[in-house]
Amino acid sequence: MRVAFEGKEVTEEERTAIVDFLQFVDANQDGTNARSYLVTLFIYGLVGIVVLRGFFFLLGQRGSKDTVNRAIYERQIKST
Repeated sequence: MRVAFEGKEVTEEERTAIVDFLQFVDANQDGTNARSYLVTLFIYGLVGIVVLRGFFFLLGQRGSKDTVNRAIYERQIKST
């Protein structure tokens, strides 16, 4: 960037605009920071895991209540 701006001084108007912009941004911060976003993302992740585990648990409950090995064993007992 030094090469791109070599010989081009910042005017007083530009300097004032930069300072005004930085003061505006500083005054209008909403108090959020990267840490709060990390905590929020972590909480949403945990909620997502709980929801998915519950969904797969309920989906698994719809299946057979007995194991395949148990069904084979019962057939073998009946055939003898």
